Amino acid sequence: GHQDITAPGYIRMPVCSPAVARKAWIGSDNGPDTTAAGYPCVVPKNDDYCGDSTFVDQTSGASPPVSDCLKLVEKIQARVKPTDHEIENAIGSQHQIEEYGECKFGVQGNGKHGNIDFHIGGQDIIDIINDSVKKFGSSGRVGSKGNMDCKGTVKKQNVNWG
Repeated sequence: GHQDITAPGYIRMPVCSPAVARKAWIGSDNGPDTTAAGYPCVVPKNDDYCGDSTFVDQTSGASPPVSDCLKLVEKIQARVKPTDHEIENAIGSQHQIEEYGECKFGVQGNGKHGNIDFHIGGQDIIDIINDSVKKFGSSGRVGSKGNMDCKGTVKKQNVNWG
């Protein structure tokens, strides 16, 4: 017969990837949040340095598959090390900072504004990819660009992404 899993003594365990469980187990600077719903299958928030972004649809047949971009999100979420990207504020060149398959993510600072460097966090990239997929990914491919303000060495840095 079948066992009654509702009987006392049985517990339900959430199931997730080992990488996500390990990241939750390590936790943030204050240690793991064992009270979080679904622990250890809780994806802790990654580094977040940028404000709201604009979005411009650039999706075409040459755009990367949505599946590659969602895998890139998973790759960043599973990373145990910090997801902060510190980018030298060299004007005029885009820096590719993340990729998975055909899905690539790059940034470029607009003007110096006294900033030697600026920061993009993993959570910024995750949010942008997820929002782009929701807005423009219905064809199975997604391409977009936008603009946001991020943390700079001295003050906020305006940044283009794509």
